[in-house]
Amino acid sequence: MPFYSYRCPQGHDQELLRPREVVSVPCPCGEDGIRQAVNRLAVIGKAVIPRDQRSYRQTFSEYNEALAEVADSYARVNDSRPPEDHVQQPDYFGLATKQAVDKGVPIRGA
Repeated sequence: MPFYSYRCPQGHDQELLRPREVVSVPCPCGEDGIRQAVNRLAVIGKAVIPRDQRSYRQTFSEYNEALAEVADSYARVNDSRPPEDHVQQPDYFGLATKQAVDKGVPIRGA
């Protein structure tokens, strides 16, 4: 919806956000203001970042918190099993590093 300038015969100007069909508006002086020009557009909504441009980076603290939750889950499972049936927790950092290197992402120390 655009902002329009409205001017009455007395010379008073108003800038209002109105639909295209509105060609006159009442002025505070009692006259009708006539639409003059489109000044600018008001864009209403939200921006959506395309999926291929999104950043999926997480902070180190978020990664550590998630890793601690997974480690706790593995510990609870292993507590109820004999040592020979313990489930090994995967090396998530190693797996993520390998996937990043395979995709061509430069990783320090890899």
